[in-house]
Amino acid sequence: MNYTRAASELHLSQPAVTYHIRYLEEYYGTKLFIYTKHQLKLTRSGLLLRNMATNVYHDTNLLKRRIKNRKQKISFGATLTIAEYDICDRLTEFLKRHTGVTVSIILGTTDELLANLEEGKIDFAMIEGTVDSPSYESVPFARERLIACCGADYDIGSPINLLNLTDHRLLLCAKETPARRLLENAFQEHNVFLDDLFFHVDLGTPDLVKKLALRNIGVAFLYESAVRDDIERGILREIDIHGLVCVNTFSFICPVKGVDRDVFKRLCSELCTVVPEGFDKACIE
Repeated sequence: MNYTRAASELHLSQPAVTYHIRYLEEYYGTKLFIYTKHQLKLTRSGLLLRNMATNVYHDTNLLKRRIKNRKQKISFGATLTIAEYDICDRLTEFLKRHTGVTVSIILGTTDELLANLEEGKIDFAMIEGTVDSPSYESVPFARERLIACCGADYDIGSPINLLNLTDHRLLLCAKETPARRLLENAFQEHNVFLDDLFFHVDLGTPDLVKKLALRNIGVAFLYESAVRDDIERGILREIDIHGLVCVNTFSFICPVKGVDRDVFKRLCSELCTVVPEGFDKACIE
């Protein structure tokens, strides 16, 4: 955080940025920034103002969209995994109940979806995990297992120990994805480091991971919802790994203070009405 970068992003001179900050501090009667160990940081008042300004910005854009659209429109974001393997049943029942609603879904990473929320481009987001921020409300709607699986004819026993996997190629989602971080953390709980001990292939999408597993290329780690039908059909099989437990929470995310907070709560309740088999329905007040 620095004045030079802010000036560049706002297309202003640095003195102009300094002037505006001083004006805001005088207007609100409080310091908004402090220097700590040569780093510029927001004060508590600055954080409060930023959060409130973000909410106002979000609500203004949301209101503009609602005024512009005569028909009711809901825009939300989802991570790729949730969009591909979780949302279909929920969305189907929702659309059956609300025939006059236009729905727009944006796919992205968690960071990209949060940026879209801040800019008011979407009403809420469905992500893997939760967000630890006072700016957002997080409502869990499911808990999902990340499991090891392979093609029906792949040569590996079950159950096995974690280190038995060193003899096999691992098929994994790309680094920095929630599923990948979840798996790495689970391995580290056993003092095992994925990058050091295992031969693995990093793949961009869960669908590609599954396709290679179906071709008996290696052992895949995927959310259970992505492979449940294939396991039931007998073309994939789950591998039980002693002591390895990987469970992630799927959550709805929206700004804490917004004009559509009640609508958000109602949407959460409706979309949680239909819970695919194997999911734990979250308690939503």
